[in-house]
Amino acid sequence: MTHLVSGQLALQLLAESDLPNLLRVYQATPDFFTGSGGAPALPSLDDVRQQWQTAQLSSNRYLFGIYQQQTGQLIGAADVQIGVPQPETAALWILIEGSWQHQGYGQECIALLEHWLIAEQGVESLCAIASSSAACLRFLEFQGFRATDTDTIAPIAGMPAHWMCW
Repeated sequence: MTHLVSGQLALQLLAESDLPNLLRVYQATPDFFTGSGGAPALPSLDDVRQQWQTAQLSSNRYLFGIYQQQTGQLIGAADVQIGVPQPETAALWILIEGSWQHQGYGQECIALLEHWLIAEQGVESLCAIASSSAACLRFLEFQGFRATDTDTIAPIAGMPAHWMCW
């Protein structure tokens, strides 16, 4: 089982029994699921299960739970696809629960995944799947990702998204 650990975080592959807690994280972060001009389209448990099942069927996709080390609480998710959108890249989709944002967890998560993907998986560069949320776009830009002109679909609930790459 893939288990990644850093100072404040532990990333662990999610089990089916974790899905209700993952749904709680998603529903506690409605701004992430707000499109370009409407109310949040919060995912359902069926959406979360579909995201998890799709990850289980792929040998190059990992759906991690992001756990705060001190409390052991699930505070986010990272959906990682190796070989997407190009063979030498990996796609990251990261969400930190709203009440845990702005505390360095997202940045630490990206650094942890970057090290694992480059050092252990042979990935050469990273791309991020960004929602239309202005906060999401600012965060990814602050991490060094730049917007592309290519649209994509987020790995949860079929939300429209955008590619951002290093």
